[in-house]
Amino acid sequence: MVSPVRSGAYVGNSPKQIEEMLEAIGIKSIDELFSDIPEDLRLDKPLELAGPYTERGLSQFFDDMASKNLSLNETTSFLAGGLAYHYVPAAVDELLRRGEIYTSYTPYQAEISQGILQMIFEYQAMISEITGMDMCNASAYDWDTSLGEATLMACRISKKSTLLLPDTVPERRKEVLASYVEGVGINIVYIPHNKETGQIELETVVSMLAEHENDLAALYVEVPNYFGVIEENLEKMSEIVHQYKKAQFIVGIYPPSLGLLEAPGNYGADIVIGEGQTIGNGLNYGGPFLGIFAAKFNRDTKRNMIGRLISKTTEKDSDREAYTITLQTREQHIRREKATSNICSNQSLTAISSAIYLALLGPKGLEEISYNIYNAAHYMAKEIAEIDGIQSPVHSGPFFHEFVIDLTTSKTSEEFDVFMVDRKILAGIPLEAEEGHIRRLIGAHEFTCRESVEKLLNALYAFMEAA
Repeated sequence: MVSPVRSGAYVGNSPKQIEEMLEAIGIKSIDELFSDIPEDLRLDKPLELAGPYTERGLSQFFDDMASKNLSLNETTSFLAGGLAYHYVPAAVDELLRRGEIYTSYTPYQAEISQGILQMIFEYQAMISEITGMDMCNASAYDWDTSLGEATLMACRISKKSTLLLPDTVPERRKEVLASYVEGVGINIVYIPHNKETGQIELETVVSMLAEHENDLAALYVEVPNYFGVIEENLEKMSEIVHQYKKAQFIVGIYPPSLGLLEAPGNYGADIVIGEGQTIGNGLNYGGPFLGIFAAKFNRDTKRNMIGRLISKTTEKDSDREAYTITLQTREQHIRREKATSNICSNQSLTAISSAIYLALLGPKGLEEISYNIYNAAHYMAKEIAEIDGIQSPVHSGPFFHEFVIDLTTSKTSEEFDVFMVDRKILAGIPLEAEEGHIRRLIGAHEFTCRESVEKLLNALYAFMEAA
């Protein structure tokens, strides 16, 4: 039953206006608009809403509700897994909220969008530089969709349909990838990782590539992987992949690590993807994110790149710099059968946020942040290892900012969460573990300091003593 809108409401129509509209479309009540919804699914009474409130009262009502949550500002967070609570300098938001940027959408008319086009160009240039690639777009939705699009791109280039990737890829990425390849005949093959090192072994990779040599489209690896472990033998893997005609080497990155780790382009990557949330964007309750997508420049990749590319040129009648969209391969702009993707949402705002962030940091700043995160993670892992009953880290392979710990305890993972949250600590992401064990993926970021690690250590000591 739909409640009538009272006359004189701040927003809404009067009863007379409602009656006139219903008559114009040939029905007698608002309920008839929902006649195709089964009766048993319809609410047959008014919504039980609090209020009514004044605007001030309603604002207070929601403030009270929100205060029941714990925000990251109130907790000590060690959450990891590809997204993280990184520090965003105040200057990023200050510049991003300028009206000419904040209200921007797809810059269809280059002649009146020069500022936005230049910002996107700068983003592309900086991502290309830190990844060691030739070109970058702006952009895919997130890391997961970037993997799906990179897979389709590799299959178009190679004319093959098998993708090999480690089984350490997180479940959410596997699920998105599965939805991308369903119905188009692409074969996904997972490479088992070594349980001790947390890495995929070169011998296994070589064997599986040879097994699928007749239909190999690409090999995908993440550096670091989901366990935080840095894969090794990457240059050798690249060499072997490229022995197979037009097979692509795709690398997934954690951008803050590139101030310390080698750029993927330097060890032979053809396509580089990743998540831009970690460079200048907040967590934002699940989005919007920013799917990084970069590639080497050649005849195959430039035409198969998704989204759009912004380039710099000069005006027709002068030497003044000008920016323009040089490639748009989505179905809105070209014949559908020639489109590479139907991604339509514009992630320019988050891309510009990352560009501002990287411009503020510069190469030295990114390097400093990388070292600080690396050192914080290794200090934390070493200190946790001193606690009886906790293995830290679980894997012997080198790691960057994340690592897995294992607690030998009769307590459950849920009890561990409650114990930690009561102390306002977010102690990582739960992983599958054997009975009698709790496994967590925990990570460091710019907020990880000696005091926050001490807080975590004290809580872990107390939990293990209670267990």
